[in-house]
Amino acid sequence: MKDIILKDLNSKSHIINNLDIKKLIDISKIFKNAINNKRLFFTCGNGGSASTADHVACDYLKRFKKFKSAIRIISLSSNSSTLTAMGNDVNFNQIYSEQIQCLAKRGDILIIFSVSGNSKNLLEAAKISKKKGLKIISFTGNKGGKLFKLSNICINLNSKNYGLVEDIHLSLTHLLSDYILGKKNIIK
Repeated sequence: MKDIILKDLNSKSHIINNLDIKKLIDISKIFKNAINNKRLFFTCGNGGSASTADHVACDYLKRFKKFKSAIRIISLSSNSSTLTAMGNDVNFNQIYSEQIQCLAKRGDILIIFSVSGNSKNLLEAAKISKKKGLKIISFTGNKGGKLFKLSNICINLNSKNYGLVEDIHLSLTHLLSDYILGKKNIIK
């Protein structure tokens, strides 16, 4: 058991050591600019990545309320009524793209979380976002999949271990908010 735990921790360290820090800094600049210009942020993902999308929307809404201007952010993964209606009445592959079509404007931001980078509903979200002029920031695993090329910036963690990838995605979003705000999120 100890060997398995150490192997996973070493894998996580290896993934983190190979991060492209410049991309994280570029994302922080895009986010700051979008917040200051009152752009709307959208997050989405599937499964554990949907949970990350929800978590990020919650954290950023709470943390950025005292920033120069409050962040406007919606998790497209969080409304089960919308998701099931779109999936049933339209097509599961359009559960996110239909919401973006209705809600987004040029200059808004789409943040996608996907270990594979190949989920059809996330690819459709990226395609409609590109057509509408949104900035697409993705966090992926494996080789980044098709989402890698559809994104303005893709933070790709070269691992097929979805647990490690999902953990690091969430950690990176916490680091981004700390960096943008210039302070750590510490319990008072």
